[in-house]
Amino acid sequence: MTKVLTSSILATTLLFSYGCEKKSEPLVEKQEIQQVTKKDTPKEVVKEVIEASSHDKPSTEAKVLKETVAIIKTSSPLEIAKSEAKEKIIHSVKAVEIARSHTVESMKAKVKEIEALREKGIGSKSAVSVAVAETTAMSDIAKSVASVEIAKATSAGKIAHSVASVESAKQNQLTNSNNTDQQIELAKAKASGDIAEAVAAVEIAKAEAVESIANAVTTVEIAKAVKPTYVPYPMQTIKVAKAVSAAEIAKAVSSVEVARAVSATEIAKAVSPIEPIKAMTSEDVAEITKRAQVNTTQKIVKSAKNTTQAKVDAAIQITKSVKTVDTTTVTAKSLEEAKANAAVVVAQSVASVEIAKSAAATKTAKSVAKVEIAKLSGSEKAAKALSVGTVAEAKSEVEATKAAAIANIATAAASVESAKRVFEKGDVAKGQKIYLKKLKKACGMNGAKFAAQHTQAEWKDIRESRDFVQEIQKICPNVKSFKDKWINDTYQFSYEYAKDSGNVPSC
Repeated sequence: MTKVLTSSILATTLLFSYGCEKKSEPLVEKQEIQQVTKKDTPKEVVKEVIEASSHDKPSTEAKVLKETVAIIKTSSPLEIAKSEAKEKIIHSVKAVEIARSHTVESMKAKVKEIEALREKGIGSKSAVSVAVAETTAMSDIAKSVASVEIAKATSAGKIAHSVASVESAKQNQLTNSNNTDQQIELAKAKASGDIAEAVAAVEIAKAEAVESIANAVTTVEIAKAVKPTYVPYPMQTIKVAKAVSAAEIAKAVSSVEVARAVSATEIAKAVSPIEPIKAMTSEDVAEITKRAQVNTTQKIVKSAKNTTQAKVDAAIQITKSVKTVDTTTVTAKSLEEAKANAAVVVAQSVASVEIAKSAAATKTAKSVAKVEIAKLSGSEKAAKALSVGTVAEAKSEVEATKAAAIANIATAAASVESAKRVFEKGDVAKGQKIYLKKLKKACGMNGAKFAAQHTQAEWKDIRESRDFVQEIQKICPNVKSFKDKWINDTYQFSYEYAKDSGNVPSC
C-alpha cells in the first residue's frame, strides 16, 4: 500500500514539474530517508524515494518528498502487514465472488441451450452418443471433484504453515525477552492474509468444479436432445469410451492422493518446530532399518520375478497370436468389425497401463512423504529402506501391466492382419468357375461383360467398403443367394478382368 501511495505521489510530482519554474531548494537528505528505513519497510519504496531525491527538483516535488518520508516514518511494519493482509482478504473475497458469479451465469446459459434443444424434440435417450457422453461426463466430474480435493490439500499445508508461524512467534516471546507483542501481531496479520488466500483458493476451485460438472451434465443433456448420429459399432464405441474414462478417473484419484501426501509432509514440517516429534533411539532406528531392508529385498526380488514372468507370458501370447483366423471367409463387414474389436483392446490396454501408472504415482508419493516426515524424527534411514521396496513394487506392477498390454495389442493387431489376409485372398481360376456355374445364367452375360462393370479401383472399393454380394445382386437382379465362401474367388476374378485391366476371360 505504501509503495502504491509513494508511486502515485511521485507521478503527480513529475506532472507538476512541467510548466513550473525550476528553483533549487534544500531537498530531503538521503541520510534522513535511510534513518527512517525500518527493517520491515519495503525496500523498493525506500529505493524509489532515494532515487527521486538524488538531484535538484522544483519546490513542489521537494515538498512531496518530505511528505513521503513522513508517511514512511508513521507507517510501522505492523501497519504495513495489516494493510497487506486486508488487501489479500479483500482480493480473495472478490476473486471468490467473481468465480461464483461466472459459474452462475455459465449455468444459466447452459440451461437455456438445453431447453432450446429439447423443444425441437428430435433427441433419443438411448442413442450411443448419449452413452458415450455419460461415460465421458463421469471422468469429467471425477476430475472436477479431484481439483477441489487438491485445492483443499494444498490449502491445508499453507494454513498449517500460517498457524505455525503465529505459534512460533508466541514461543519466541516466551524464550526471548527482546521479542514484543508486535512480533506476534505481525505474524497474525501475515497469517490472516495467507489463510484468506488459501480458503479463497478452495472456494474458487469449488466454483470452477461446479461449472465443470454443469458442463459435463449439459453435454449429456445435449446428446439426449439432438438427433442421434449413426455409429456402426455401438458396443465397441461405448467400450472404448469406458476405457478412456476409467484411465482419466484413475489419474484424477491419483492426483488427489499425491496432493494429500505433499500436504501431509508440509503440515508435519510446519508443526514439528512447535511440537517436535519424539526422536527415535539409535537402537530402534537400526532395528527398524534392518527389518525394512529385509522386507525391501524381498519386494525387489519378487517384483523382478513378476516383471520377468509377465514379459515371458507376453512373448508367448504374441507368438501364438501370429496365426490365420479360423474361418474360410472374411467379408468387408466382418473385417471392419475385427478392426473395431481391436480398437477396444488397444483402448483397454492403454487404459490399464495408465491406471497402473496412477497407482504407482500414488504409492511413490506416499513413500516420499513418509521419508520426509521421518526426517523430523531421525528415522529417515528406515523410511528410505521401506520406500525403495515400495517404489520397486510399484514400478514392477507398471512394467507387468505394460507387458500384458503390449501382448494384447499385438494379438489384436495380428487378428486384424490375419482377417485382412483372408479377406484379400482368392483364386482367379476358381472365381471364373464360380461365375460360370453360379452366376452366368442368372446374370445373362458372360464373365468378361460382368467383370467390365467396374474398374479395378471400383471393384476394390466395393470389396473393402461395401457389401460385395449386394453389388452382385445389383448387377444381376436374378441372383437370389450367394454364399460367403465364394466371395474371395469371385472378387479376384472380377478384379483380374475389370474394364481397365486389359485382360479378357475365356468365359
